[in-house]
Amino acid sequence: MFFGTPLFAVIVLEALKNEGLLPIAIITVPDAPAGRGLNPAPSLSKTWAQENAAPILQPIKLKDESFLSSVKDLRPDLFVVASYGKIVPPQLLAIPPKGTINVHPSLIPKYRGPSPIEGAMLADEEKTGVTILLTDELMDHGPILAQEELNAPLSDLDFAQAERLLAELGGKLLVKTIPLWIAGKITPQEQKHADATYTKKILKEDGHLDWNENAAVLSRKIRTLNPWPGTFTFWFKNKKQARLIIVNVDIVSNSADKKLGEVFLIDGQMAIACGNGALSIKNLRAEGKKTTSSEEFLRGNSSILGQILR
Repeated sequence: MFFGTPLFAVIVLEALKNEGLLPIAIITVPDAPAGRGLNPAPSLSKTWAQENAAPILQPIKLKDESFLSSVKDLRPDLFVVASYGKIVPPQLLAIPPKGTINVHPSLIPKYRGPSPIEGAMLADEEKTGVTILLTDELMDHGPILAQEELNAPLSDLDFAQAERLLAELGGKLLVKTIPLWIAGKITPQEQKHADATYTKKILKEDGHLDWNENAAVLSRKIRTLNPWPGTFTFWFKNKKQARLIIVNVDIVSNSADKKLGEVFLIDGQMAIACGNGALSIKNLRAEGKKTTSSEEFLRGNSSILGQILR
């Protein structure tokens, strides 16, 4: 049985399907309000399951007796967890005889927790990878079954690229690991727990840019936190404060005579002064509008030049 929710999980599911390892059921989160109308929308894993005629379970609580009974009735041999979003409780972990294995996008024990890709990128790591580990009652604490480093430096990737590459790597490693684990050919390796580092859940306010920070740090945040939660600042339009989402940037050095957060022009592009340099804005989005180039944005919003962003 497979537990997963976002795109990362879907890519892993594709790898399982392609190797003839389609799960007997897919467990994902309940439909959640989305879009302007806040209508209930399925997770990407649920949509994938529907397209592939796989049974779906969407428990509100994993300790619910009726859900536990449904899982036991299916008699699963093994659970696979890939970016599910909830901690699997002991009552559930006790069901499959071959245990629960987790596809985790970091080189465990580094970057345990809910945001391993973002954590590694924000920490300016050059390398990361995927770990297949057994799940115990603590977060990302269990012994390692397999691990592989990603053959691409994180500094060359934005979040979407990193997520896809790590999911693809995780799927390949998983389909190699499952038959070996079932056959008893893998000896789990205890983690070096003293080396563990932890990530926190990314919140919407984490995307608020502080122009006191240096250009390299801000560029990394923008690369990491788009498309969600999005990296944003505030400006004044028609004397009212408005949110501005910064999507893509380049680092530039020409800001010596500018105040922190000041908007100015560099080669026709909008730029923003920050600690130790400036950011030239390639793409941005006014709240409620489509993403556009900074040149196009300035045609209708030249009043932003000279403003101090907050």
